[in-house]
Amino acid sequence: MSIPPLSTKFIGMASPTSPTGSITQKCRGRNPDASTPLESYEKLPLTPPETEDRRPTLDFNVNKAVAVFESYWDQPHSAGPAPRIKLQPHQYQLLVRELKNSPSLQYINAIVRFDYDPDAGILDIRMPTPVHELVSTSLVNEITEQLRGIVEKGGRAGEFAAQIVNAGSSRILLPGIAKDNTPLRREPDAQFQNRNAVYPGLVVEISYSQDRKNLDKMAWQYIQGSNGNIKAVIGIDIGYGAKASTVSLWRPCYYREEGDELETLDVRREVKDELFRSSDGTPENQTANLQLTLGDFAPDEFCEGMESVTLLIPYMRLAEFVDQAEQLQRVREQQTGVGVQWNRILKKRPSSSADELDSGDEARFCQDEDRAIKKASAGDNDFQPGKKP
Repeated sequence: MSIPPLSTKFIGMASPTSPTGSITQKCRGRNPDASTPLESYEKLPLTPPETEDRRPTLDFNVNKAVAVFESYWDQPHSAGPAPRIKLQPHQYQLLVRELKNSPSLQYINAIVRFDYDPDAGILDIRMPTPVHELVSTSLVNEITEQLRGIVEKGGRAGEFAAQIVNAGSSRILLPGIAKDNTPLRREPDAQFQNRNAVYPGLVVEISYSQDRKNLDKMAWQYIQGSNGNIKAVIGIDIGYGAKASTVSLWRPCYYREEGDELETLDVRREVKDELFRSSDGTPENQTANLQLTLGDFAPDEFCEGMESVTLLIPYMRLAEFVDQAEQLQRVREQQTGVGVQWNRILKKRPSSSADELDSGDEARFCQDEDRAIKKASAGDNDFQPGKKP
């Protein structure tokens, strides 16, 4: 499917700012943040010295990013501030190669999410918490059930809904926002996509941390970077540390300035921080709903001639999702649920050939350790050998 080129009249591709000038159709509801302040992530050990898999030398910031990834071997799900590292596009490309070439980093990369903004030169690394993941899963299940109901009714809408798939947290590359041939990269919490579309139609981002995601900026980037092919962005801010929980919704909008032939793509915030759960856990706005349409799930080309079908996500359900997620995390972490009593003897599983190192692997690991010791003794005071997986 071909995507029309971005209009030369696009506004503020470097940061989401409001349009100026006389227009024939006005977009309302925008309140974007201009930028996101950097968080320091200091006192991280450098990565182990080069191995046969790695380049002889790596940039300091790339080493620091690798060290953050490696640190997730030992760190459980955390709601603390997400590490943010300054990386220029060429440094980011070095990191991507490292993640692909190192077997241990390949595994970590599969469980850790990260976003990269080439324009700002910022790498965001995060490990979602159980609450974060459970709320996302519950919302996805709710939307999936409603889509299934539309499919069962048949007709044009049913055929359309049957083509929508849950794309999980798979990465999205947004070339509409790029620098030095490096596109913006996002790994959303959830997304739904037509099987034949380049981009998902609906994206979900959930904020549950001390530093809070800049949901408004992220929504702007999703919509602008996809040339409006991402039709709706849901942002849920789960109250962390006795804070209220809110929901927001963004969609693309178009307007034309006087004398211009081309429309300008902008972003409209249609639902702004609406409360669905108070800081003490009480459901709020219990009769309100987050309203989606079937057209939110795919590009306009696929929606022509299709009747309007509405999907409603009750705010009460969102509050239930958070309640259930917090309860489950509490039971897990406090070990208070059924199945905790250790009233049996556990027999160790015998080793298999797959668990053992062959002679080549063992020799390579020994060489790596020798190089690490030599480098440490040579004056690399910051280096601390990482724990083996």
